Amino acid sequence: MEIDSAAAIHNLHSIDQKQPTHVLIGFDAAIDKIMDVVDKRTGWDSYQRILTIPAYAARIRRAAGLSTNLEMVPKTIKTGGCAVNTSNALLNLGASVDFVGTVGERFDPIFRELASRCREFISIGEPSYAQALEFDDGKIIMAELAPMQEVTWGKLEGHLPVERQVELYGGADVIAMVNWTETPHMNQIWRSLLDHVFPKLPKAKQRLIFFDLADPEKRPREELEAGLRLIEEFREFGTVVLGLNRKEATHVGDVLRVKCSSPLGEASLEEITMAIAKNLCVQGVAVHPVWGAGIVLHDEYVEVKGPFTPHPQLVTGAGDNFNAGLIYGLSLGLSPHEALTLAVGTSGFYVRNMKSPTLAELLGFLAQCKAGELDL
Repeated sequence: MEIDSAAAIHNLHSIDQKQPTHVLIGFDAAIDKIMDVVDKRTGWDSYQRILTIPAYAARIRRAAGLSTNLEMVPKTIKTGGCAVNTSNALLNLGASVDFVGTVGERFDPIFRELASRCREFISIGEPSYAQALEFDDGKIIMAELAPMQEVTWGKLEGHLPVERQVELYGGADVIAMVNWTETPHMNQIWRSLLDHVFPKLPKAKQRLIFFDLADPEKRPREELEAGLRLIEEFREFGTVVLGLNRKEATHVGDVLRVKCSSPLGEASLEEITMAIAKNLCVQGVAVHPVWGAGIVLHDEYVEVKGPFTPHPQLVTGAGDNFNAGLIYGLSLGLSPHEALTLAVGTSGFYVRNMKSPTLAELLGFLAQCKAGELDL
């Protein structure tokens, strides 16, 4: 089902009259170097970049059995990590954020602006580092993740005793736990939260509990299946929504052994989203390919098209911005199709402008989309 853009944009204008949503998010943080890969040098200060991942793969393939030299040109150095990117986007939209993550024991200076904007800013370890190679059709992230191996339940409890965690989680409208893939001990953390923290949260409070896996293909299938089953257990404590990009949906569907009328990677957005939702006992599953998004929430499916561009300026963090828009919309009581509009709009603005939008910028951007001033 496609969205009625006019009605959605009209209702989104009422967001600034609502009470700001309060989000607790964890647990990763990184320092990202965004890179172009040089195809041809046209001068010491100019170059043509490799435009696509297949072209990059072909360059590497030609070096097999030989050797080659590839030049990377930094575009920018920025804060990274799923929790950081999502927090920045949520703050720009108007949310209040408590951040728990690996920002350095003394806060690396690159995180100071984020720290100044968050209500609570709690470090549980040192940041990881990543080089993100950007292409018109996607990105390749090469990460150094040793610090994330130190993020355990014991480390978390050492920084935040259970009583303090109950206070933080209990006061949140949204609890977002992201980047399962690069947090090796996340299953242990979730098991401990389910056993020691969540049973003590106020039972009368309505809350959204959001999960993002972040490309789990490299992790063992049995670990992913165990993580998905742990996610199911959180439904006792709030409305659970799992966010996936289209590639992740194929892999998760395979791990869950879902059946579609065609191979999982070729199934329609509606079919793969509904199949995962049927096989995962949570209230919501959202899947976002580059051209739009679909969500099953309380057994209802909604799909919207998004403001796709074939020439994004920045793609690293686009999924995190989608998640921020979705979280924010759902937490404020918007309908699923309105929340999806917020999500694809936040991501669409980000890839064009290399920054997360404010609410005013987002509404202006959506109005441009509706007017046909941007390609949809």
